[in-house]
Amino acid sequence: GGLGSGGARKNAGRKSLDGEPRIKISVTLPAWQLEVVRAEAARQQLPVSNMITELITKGLNDETK
Repeated sequence: GGLGSGGARKNAGRKSLDGEPRIKISVTLPAWQLEVVRAEAARQQLPVSNMITELITKGLNDETK
């Protein structure tokens, strides 16, 4: 405790793996889709958010081909 404690601090928190800033979002998915994503993330030993980022990036790259 004390003066100046608490609140957001510059450079505090978990560092991103690729240096890109992260933004938290909320999505609504069918339960089965979330289970598929969670299972694949577990299989690849990745956090679910990283798995979703990979899937979105791959999907967007496939769209531009």
